Amino acid sequence: MKSSNKRKNIHISVSHSDGEVKIFANDDIIEIDIQSPLAINSKRLDYTVWFILPIAMACNADITVDGAGSQTTIDNAYKISSIWESWLPSKFNAVKVSFSELCDDTQYKKDTGNLCFYSGGVDSTYSILKLSKAGQSQSLLTVHGMDYKYTDAARFEELTQKTQHFANSFGDQRIYIKTNAYALYKQYKINTSSSHISHIFALAGSAFLFSEHFSKLIIAADYRLDQQFLVYPWGSNSATNHLFDDGSTCLETADDDVTRSDKMPSLLASQDALSALSFCKDYKTRPNNCGVCRKCMRTKLMFFAATGTVPKIFLSVEIDPYALNTIDLNKNSERTFFIDLYSCAKKNERLELMPYLAPLYTQLKKINSTPPKTKNAASRFFRKIRTRKTKS
Repeated sequence: MKSSNKRKNIHISVSHSDGEVKIFANDDIIEIDIQSPLAINSKRLDYTVWFILPIAMACNADITVDGAGSQTTIDNAYKISSIWESWLPSKFNAVKVSFSELCDDTQYKKDTGNLCFYSGGVDSTYSILKLSKAGQSQSLLTVHGMDYKYTDAARFEELTQKTQHFANSFGDQRIYIKTNAYALYKQYKINTSSSHISHIFALAGSAFLFSEHFSKLIIAADYRLDQQFLVYPWGSNSATNHLFDDGSTCLETADDDVTRSDKMPSLLASQDALSALSFCKDYKTRPNNCGVCRKCMRTKLMFFAATGTVPKIFLSVEIDPYALNTIDLNKNSERTFFIDLYSCAKKNERLELMPYLAPLYTQLKKINSTPPKTKNAASRFFRKIRTRKTKS
């Protein structure tokens, strides 16, 4: 239910010591543990706004920060929240932000550079590989708390070890953030049953902790730009990502001109990239890739459709056509990835080698050809008004 029009307020204050930051937001606390060769911002607290913004949007509450931030952050936070209100008006509200101290956009800036989000997945690995091949240098940020549970230090350490060689080869400094923000977002039901929304706020907040050191924060696109219309509303997207901007540091979405399957040939050509890839949905198998779960099977099929081979990065390299039955074509994200897979196989003339794709694509066509059944109460209401005017 949408909150009442009465304005609420979330008051934010921050405490920090070596390697730990706590954001106090009324009765909530976001805990952030930091492993970094760089110090966090000396004074600017713009990052707190990005962490708390989805909660404020859900609670219809303005944000007051006890500390310094920029007018650009104030303006952009309102724009982001306005967009989310327009997309999901029954769930989110536009909110206002204020700081106890305004600072110039470039005030406290120490140096510049690029900071890339790195999860070990297909998208981030591809983008970092591409940036490095273009001669660009970047530090890497890995956030612990979403794909790996906040309390699961052992499994996250395994991911760290699996990805370390790639990080050393294609990144400069590596930063680790561990946060309970995702658990807090879950309490406020920020995500929907079909769309993940909260991740972009936790990621942006984590990166802006170091905004004094970087000009660009680079996040790999999950989907090509046109595909983003199919999965809408999705947290990380090209419409709102660029608004995570405090005036001197901005979030940039990389590679929203290619699909997931388009990335496979570049990954296959790099043994460093292949050996570091981790994307399995089976939590017990992570950071390895089981080869059996829905996401592993889809990725295997994309590799085959794009390159004609399946790399030996799965515990099971076999392709089981029956596993396609787990794909939920009524779910926007899965439908989008399947269309990408089918189109890739068709483009590369491998449909005959993958005969199990055609029946599912036929099923998809039937789903798309059935218009949704809606009760347009508004239309009936305006017809009544028009009828009354005609009679009068």
